[in-house]
Amino acid sequence: MISICIATRNNEHTILETLESIKNQTYSNFECVIVDDYSTDDTVKIVGEFCKSDDRFKLFVNTTNKSLPFIDAHSKSYEYASGKYLFRVNPDTILVDNHLEVLTVYMNEHSECDVCCSNVRCGQTIKGPTDNRRLGILRKYPITYFQDTSWNCLPHLFHKESSVIRRETYVKYNLHYLPYTNGYAD
Repeated sequence: MISICIATRNNEHTILETLESIKNQTYSNFECVIVDDYSTDDTVKIVGEFCKSDDRFKLFVNTTNKSLPFIDAHSKSYEYASGKYLFRVNPDTILVDNHLEVLTVYMNEHSECDVCCSNVRCGQTIKGPTDNRRLGILRKYPITYFQDTSWNCLPHLFHKESSVIRRETYVKYNLHYLPYTNGYAD
């Protein structure tokens, strides 16, 4: 199973399309862990309603340390996940329909690979109902992978958008978002 990890904060305009793109994946053995970081808009309401329709989607609301904006939400999403692979997705990303399948097959076939990052095409402007917004659209090919599990490589790769990491590697190296890491959210 692959765990999709999403941290949200005030993403009411993008989160529904992101969740739909996950729900419509050709690979269905997944869970989607969403940790909300004190949203003040309708993000929690939208995600909560979505989770009611599919038990693979789990919402955790305001469980993070408020003094560590967004950083703690990312770490919590990995902590709550139970899959063999942990896959980070931003709340404004649309996955191509077989993205999870390609990642899972690749990781299953390459046991020497700890972290796998797929290409991301960012910054495409999409006209929404109320605004223009940028979406990261993940492409299925090519996939680049990293086998360097030294400390100079892994901490910078596992938390990047579109990266999947083996749970055993995440635990072995005690990876998490550090409080002094620059938090970011689209």
